[in-house]
Amino acid sequence: MNKSPKVSVVMPAYNHQEYVGRSIDSVVSQTYPNVELIVVDDGSTDKTWEKISEKLEKNPGLFKAVSRPNGGVCSALNEGIALSSGEFVAVIASDDYYLPTKLSDQMQLFLNLDERVGLIHSGAYLDYQNGQKLEDITGSYKPAVGSCLNDVLTQRVRIVAPSILFRRSAFDMVGGFDEELAAEDVDFFMRLAQAGYEFAYIKKPLVVKTVVEKSAGSDFSALIKVHEAILEKHRPNLDADQYKSIKVAMYDHLIILASGSGNYQLAWKTAKKLFLERRSVLPIVGFMIWSCRSMFLRSLPVGLRHRLRLIRSRFKSSVRSV
Repeated sequence: MNKSPKVSVVMPAYNHQEYVGRSIDSVVSQTYPNVELIVVDDGSTDKTWEKISEKLEKNPGLFKAVSRPNGGVCSALNEGIALSSGEFVAVIASDDYYLPTKLSDQMQLFLNLDERVGLIHSGAYLDYQNGQKLEDITGSYKPAVGSCLNDVLTQRVRIVAPSILFRRSAFDMVGGFDEELAAEDVDFFMRLAQAGYEFAYIKKPLVVKTVVEKSAGSDFSALIKVHEAILEKHRPNLDADQYKSIKVAMYDHLIILASGSGNYQLAWKTAKKLFLERRSVLPIVGFMIWSCRSMFLRSLPVGLRHRLRLIRSRFKSSVRSV
């Protein structure tokens, strides 16, 4: 009899025909002995569902899969989790993939922690070159550990989304993913923290997150709107000082993200908005610094840019360890 608690992995899939097979393989080949995988095709318009079906035809019963009209990642996750039966749940996008011991390492830690810990995450690699070279970002950011309610929304702490594993009981407690929001992770982490759950972290890369370079567009404009919506949703639970400090930190971080993506118009608009609210030149100065940095990096060849990212990550990691 298998005494290991079941882990359900839910994979929402949308237009990832190049990657979904690799992602499925990484889950079904985990060293952890009791895993179920549920793939939810969210109305893909390419050959994603065909690739999923081919996997099932070759290995019937290896995992479960459903196809449905497009409804967004949050509803796809909720549907997949509703179909699952594990005591613990992990979620992964269909272009990312697990390293072999991902679930074993996390479950070993989970089984030695009390129920106050609702979620465990880990370090990660970024894949910019289709598996040819991985960038270890572990140690390049401050991870969410323990109780860190305010820092989650402002992203002073970070959780790499495909690395998460959480208790089903915690998921049920906070009511699942909010289908009214376009982003599933930050709001979910925020509600876990508000419910009194703590976070634990394994400082070891256990997942690989695929990064596809895009031209500057509306992605970060949508991201800002999502963060604003999440902040307003949680405003009744924050006092005036908390709300103000979180809002300022959130916009500061979004200026960095927009500048880094090359969306300087949006970064400037956000900096100007923050300048008027704070009556301080610091957001403008920050915009100038981050935009100049971004322009320089974006002028470099892609390979060199990635090497500089790796050097920066390693430097930050060494500084944190001192």
